[in-house]
Amino acid sequence: MNTFKKPIKIIIVLLGICVLGVITFVVFFKKQQTEPILQESGQVTHSEQEEEHFLYNSETDTYTLTVDLEMTGNTIRDTRIKKEVMKEVGVFETDFAPNTFSPEEMEFSFSNGRQWKGTWTGYVASEYNGFLSYRVDGYSYTGGAHGNSFSWTYVFDTAGEKVELVNLFKKGVNYESLLSTLSRKILLRDYVDISSTCATEKEGNRTDEEYCFNVGTEPNANNFSRFLVYEEGLTLIFPPYQIAPYSAGSFEIIIPWEELEQDLNKDYYKIKIIEVELPTS
Repeated sequence: MNTFKKPIKIIIVLLGICVLGVITFVVFFKKQQTEPILQESGQVTHSEQEEEHFLYNSETDTYTLTVDLEMTGNTIRDTRIKKEVMKEVGVFETDFAPNTFSPEEMEFSFSNGRQWKGTWTGYVASEYNGFLSYRVDGYSYTGGAHGNSFSWTYVFDTAGEKVELVNLFKKGVNYESLLSTLSRKILLRDYVDISSTCATEKEGNRTDEEYCFNVGTEPNANNFSRFLVYEEGLTLIFPPYQIAPYSAGSFEIIIPWEELEQDLNKDYYKIKIIEVELPTS
């Protein structure tokens, strides 16, 4: 009788061990599913990926600088944005550090608690057709009659790589000349009233309007370095002073894709956005 009960006990013990093992595995698996996982190869943690804004503040006797950058949710992209902007921060802080001014300049410019100021704000301007367009708008006052506003733009593909303007056009296309012609046409159409604020000097037989807009739209890459990819077309930004006097402000134009279609690098589009699911509405 005792001989028969012994195997029964062994079987019960073994079943108990098996059940305990199953329970332990289930609990461990659920825990792994709910806890944040650290990324390998130096990538960010889950909590850092959820960062919504990158904030930076700096203050000295000569200036205050505030930077607020909206994050995009892509580690590669956000790292590039922060690197580009912080490079500009370094220039600002170096140029306007207290040790760059003489005692006389400090007394004249920064007495009574006066400071120069910089406020820079970055945000996602557009997401279209596999491209994310990011914009930084800034205002800085560093002495003089008034401050200055400006914009920097960055366009990225789905992999988080930065897109240069030349990438959007077929190889061999003189895109600077093309954008020069089209931007002048749009500026003359949409901002003709601005010509009255331009200098009265003319070159040759140019009209006021042509003189006003042609100087800042000469066919070189620097004149079109601030661009964004919108559904409506290629957006170009011209900051104050590039076109017309400061009082006229900045200018933004949209060149419809239809006017660029023959010269666009469709192979580039195909490679970069082939896996992008476009919205249905």
